[in-house]
Amino acid sequence: MIQGSLVVSGPLGARILGPEDRGHLALLLILPAILAHLATLGLPLAITFHVAAEPGHARPVLRSLGWLTVVPAMALGAGNAAFVALVYGGGEGYLLVTGLISAAFVPAWVAHQYGLALLQGLGRRGWFQTLRVLPSPLYCAALVPLFLGDGQRLPEVMGAWVGMHVIGAALSLWAGLRALPGEAAGAPSRAGLRRFGLRSMVGAISPIETFRIDQLLVGVLLSPVHLGIYVVALAFVNLPRFIAASVGAVAYPRVAAAVARERALVGGIARHHVLLTLLVVTPAVALAMAFVPWVIRVFFGEEFASAGTTARILLAGSVLFAVDRVLGDCARGAGLGAIDTVAEVASWVSLLAAAAVLVPLFDTNGVAAALGVAGAVSLGLLTVLWLRSGMGAAPRTPAPERALPAPDGR
Repeated sequence: MIQGSLVVSGPLGARILGPEDRGHLALLLILPAILAHLATLGLPLAITFHVAAEPGHARPVLRSLGWLTVVPAMALGAGNAAFVALVYGGGEGYLLVTGLISAAFVPAWVAHQYGLALLQGLGRRGWFQTLRVLPSPLYCAALVPLFLGDGQRLPEVMGAWVGMHVIGAALSLWAGLRALPGEAAGAPSRAGLRRFGLRSMVGAISPIETFRIDQLLVGVLLSPVHLGIYVVALAFVNLPRFIAASVGAVAYPRVAAAVARERALVGGIARHHVLLTLLVVTPAVALAMAFVPWVIRVFFGEEFASAGTTARILLAGSVLFAVDRVLGDCARGAGLGAIDTVAEVASWVSLLAAAAVLVPLFDTNGVAAALGVAGAVSLGLLTVLWLRSGMGAAPRTPAPERALPAPDGR
């Protein structure tokens, strides 16, 4: 559903804005995306972990978090608005307005993640998957009247993007809070939740999905036009990323539940989900690589045609990132968020080192190749650390689907 929406919203957004303003849109969304992830303090990961292990801990966990769920998001959103005013206050007015609208993305996205984390931990997978997907088709629908209009469209496009996440946040919190079960004793303390979240947060935020270091490199080292072309190429990496996120969203609470109930099942669950990811992502990537240059020309126009080669390089590296994402979710579910953090930091270092060599030689293609290097480093190191942890041992029971009930007990 998300990828299908992007098939429509990607070309619509590119044709509404053109390469330069499409680059401005990407640039103005980088800081809110970074701040939104930082504002969570990793607490949605902690919520899912502890609620999956014991659903009766949901109410006391939410109570103990208190102001930690609200104040950081509002403060960082205000900080984003102040930064935008400082940078764009003396320039073109429509960029200032767009940047101020983007600041509202911070609290909206954070609230959406808390609602989804609660649904994920409770095993409410239907609600979880529906509300995780919802902002994309809503955004797609909102772009249609903008495409038919005229004038300066960048503020309206940003408003549509932020507005759809506000709707998603409201619905996910409503669905999660109404499904809360009765309380159980032994809930984790606020300090324990905070430690778990902070320990796991770095590993959960990849440079391509969260900090968008690749886009920052293009925007800073090259130009807004290059960035507009690069984000079009990046759109074709979304499908393997969405597949990995979906598999990981199921694997994470399953592993957390297995750790609490029968630890010997963890290795089998992890292998099952990693193999599933490879079996689904690999043919999807091969098919996309075959047709991506043609798709870009037809849907985005000739002015974006140079994105075809960049997209193919990004797609090749996306297989590594997909497997890395799922194995990282399994590690966090097993309480080993620290090893995913180590692997993620190593990927950041390798990305910057590779980009320093490749970007001056190959422009956007160099950034795409540097991402592939980072993905290989992260996955290799994470695999080694996972095996050394002992969690990869063969299970003593049959396949995980038969051996372990879903987190909601069904």
